[in-house]
Amino acid sequence: MAASLKVVINELADSYTSRRVGVKFIKNYGALGQLTMQIDNGAPVDLFISVVRGRRHAGLRRSASS
Repeated sequence: MAASLKVVINELADSYTSRRVGVKFIKNYGALGQLTMQIDNGAPVDLFISVVRGRRHAGLRRSASS
């Protein structure tokens, strides 16, 4: 993941959770292929952010429609 995006995600998560008691972000920064494989294999996900623009990934499409 691009370092600049990682900083922004950390700031957004910190800001959001500081105002909402009980909300927890578990961030997983990794290679796109590795993360989509985890999702395809059943890893729970509520939000997925990728630095890859204009490309949908088959595994994520299946997960989103389930």
